Amino acid sequence: ASVLTPFSVPVLARATPSEAIQCALAEIAALDPNQLQALLRQVGDSAMTNEGVTAPLLILTGERDRVCPPRRAQRLAGSFLGTEVHLARDGSHGLPLEYPEWIVLRTEKFLRDRRIS
Repeated sequence: ASVLTPFSVPVLARATPSEAIQCALAEIAALDPNQLQALLRQVGDSAMTNEGVTAPLLILTGERDRVCPPRRAQRLAGSFLGTEVHLARDGSHGLPLEYPEWIVLRTEKFLRDRRIS
């Protein structure tokens, strides 16, 4: 069985959005349901720690996101100093595909406001 990695980052960096989604879904589908559940718990637990994080954090989520619902995003934001959270109306966990321009604008503003180039 395949082990779910951060979606094979080097490969996906060169993939089209469609290829990236297909790859991610194939990796998830190959997992045993117990493995997937354990992985999701681990990701959720590790996402809630701010150990070693000193950079400002931008969280973009959708009001219909079921993977990281707005309530969880707000809780995560409370764990980090300098966090900014933005909610996309009608957005799901697929924000980069649903609202790519919004993501770019929010990210550029976040970086510009902090003078990060």
